[in-house]
Amino acid sequence: MSLPTSNSNLSYRADIDGLRAVAVIAVILFHIHVKLLPGGFLGVDIFFVISGYLITTIIHKELVGQRFSLLNFYQRRAKRILPAFLFMLAASTAVGAWLLMPDDFLNYLRSLRSSLFFGANLFFAKSSDYFDIASAEKPLLHIWSLSLEEQFYFVFPLLMWLVHKYLPKYTVHAVIAMIAASLLSGLVPYEADAYYLPQVRAYELLIGSLAAVVPTSCKTPGKSLNPTAWLAAIVMLVCLCLPDGFLPGKGYIERLVICSAAAWLIAAGNGSRFNRLLAWKPIVAVGLISYPLYLWHWPVLALLRYVYMDNVLPLDMVLVSMAGVVLASWVSYRLIENPIRHSKKLSGKAFAGVMAVYFVLGIGANVGRSSYDKHLNYIPNYQELGWHTNICNNGEQYDCIKGDRNKLVTVLAVGDSHTAHYNSFYNIVGKHEGWAAHVISTNSCPFLYDSAVVQTVNVNSKLYRSCLEMRHQIQKDLNNYQTIILAGRWYSYLDNDGIFIVEFEKTIQALLKQNKIIYVVADNPTAGFNVLRDYYLKSIGLNIDRTAQKQKAQQENRLGNQSVYQVVRKYPQVQWINFTNLIPLDFMIDDRPIYVDQHHFNIYGSEQMGKRFINSHRRLLEVAPNNN
Repeated sequence: MSLPTSNSNLSYRADIDGLRAVAVIAVILFHIHVKLLPGGFLGVDIFFVISGYLITTIIHKELVGQRFSLLNFYQRRAKRILPAFLFMLAASTAVGAWLLMPDDFLNYLRSLRSSLFFGANLFFAKSSDYFDIASAEKPLLHIWSLSLEEQFYFVFPLLMWLVHKYLPKYTVHAVIAMIAASLLSGLVPYEADAYYLPQVRAYELLIGSLAAVVPTSCKTPGKSLNPTAWLAAIVMLVCLCLPDGFLPGKGYIERLVICSAAAWLIAAGNGSRFNRLLAWKPIVAVGLISYPLYLWHWPVLALLRYVYMDNVLPLDMVLVSMAGVVLASWVSYRLIENPIRHSKKLSGKAFAGVMAVYFVLGIGANVGRSSYDKHLNYIPNYQELGWHTNICNNGEQYDCIKGDRNKLVTVLAVGDSHTAHYNSFYNIVGKHEGWAAHVISTNSCPFLYDSAVVQTVNVNSKLYRSCLEMRHQIQKDLNNYQTIILAGRWYSYLDNDGIFIVEFEKTIQALLKQNKIIYVVADNPTAGFNVLRDYYLKSIGLNIDRTAQKQKAQQENRLGNQSVYQVVRKYPQVQWINFTNLIPLDFMIDDRPIYVDQHHFNIYGSEQMGKRFINSHRRLLEVAPNNN
């Protein structure tokens, strides 16, 4: 995230503040709704280029003038970044302590810790979890870019110093070599999300650096660059208006193009017509507060989405919240950033140290832990309603027996997390009916006989490998089971090509050839909103109408069930199990939520379904397996 510079070594360019305005407006519009500006996420890349240009210009001039000091560089950097940054973190934590559910707030505190030490990008690259809240609801997700930028500046100034000391004539060559190395690193497959990794994104800052170190004789600023400056502006604006993936290369070419265009605009100088347009005072005014605008807009949107549980927020709420963001940004800029940045008495290093210690100890520790305990008071029996105990799933999948453990295990219940959430259900019903089941499940992994078909999962992820492992293990041990129960979140696997339905039918056929008794479970209704969170939000006075979300989600759920049922009905020997009529329309039993999120039963809900099923005088398995 580039900052307005007040360094005496760098002459002020209003057009660069104007370019900041373009970048931050693009990012905010994209984050409000992707359709407002489909390529608006590339505004972050423009920020990287601006930052690389400005910081490299300062470093390069100080190196040439033999005035460069790493200590002074980091002091200035801390003085400019930390005040507004810590102000935003303090406010976000205070609101999060009240608004977020226990587990979500603990995850927030982990992201807070990583943000304080500028490791947020690495945290978010590695910490995605199947049952985690959506990315759009994580208040500090946007700090990944600031963290990546600071990681770059932990290394780059030292590299520049080494190049200047030992290879002063090859500064441009060195920067080009660094750009090439960064681009090549993007070709390496990573288990973590490469989007957040500093070595993969460094070339964007380095492109800005290149614009700063290219000899003046090669820049030819002035009227001769006017036509190309307009061309660069057009390219940049086109990139911002087109959706992600409009160019091949998984986003790399798009980022390379817009970074090159932004660097060319900067290199054109402030004399070109487009750059003079960028220097228009209203645009510059937005650019001057672009840093706090970037800091504040995302937590506000994320927390609103956490409450509304919808990426599309009400228009009136968007307008009011963005007005608040502008106000908070202005206050931050005028009353916090500027006074501290221009203060000659205040040591940047001392200020940063005191603020960091105060924030970590005062806010993080005191509010954090006590808030978690307070949250538990709002949700009695949270571990039971929050699902995360005694669940056989993923790593616990091969020794999970449910039902009557005195019986021989000849039943296999297999599938994705919608098999896992029936653990307590199978346990209660199995004991009642006199059978035992081995429950094996992996998130986002329906059982298909063709192990290679894995949908909705990144092929480089741990989850993908777990899915393949589960399927291989089941096929190896299939002879141990007489009865197979298949359950899954069917709608999530439907696609335009119908691959899942084809492979699902092949799986049914393969199991029938082995004389297996097959039961297929109709998927439970999707609420369309996080039921447990809605229960918590109501307890703190936030009651939101969820009718529209519920209707849309249940239409999708019916489509998934219908698609799978069309396969099942072809084979009379395959049983279709549907007990969705036992599920309350409000997903509550005795004023307690039965879902942990939008569509997973919690332990309490799974147990209640088992009891209701037994009380309905039905059998899950029509003929009990031979367990003698």
